[in-house]
Amino acid sequence: MASKLLEDTGGTDLDGFISPDRIAMLFWKISEPCHRIAEENIEHANTLCKRYFMEVTRHIFAKPDSDRKLYGGKLSDGSDNAEKVASD
Repeated sequence: MASKLLEDTGGTDLDGFISPDRIAMLFWKISEPCHRIAEENIEHANTLCKRYFMEVTRHIFAKPDSDRKLYGGKLSDGSDNAEKVASD
């Protein structure tokens, strides 16, 4: 396919020599369908990342404070979480 296209586009090149510009043109022409596929894959990955982020943040913020073990916060028994973390 590539050889045929290079032959068909002829040009002013010497016999047996193919200019870099023609090779570049051929590359971009052949790879056009790949751009669409790549865009679709990137869009799909972006959608999955957003969904994952939303699910994780919803799950994390649904927990009571005592389950999050936030540094500097109070535990369910009223003790200081920072002291507990420091002693562990």
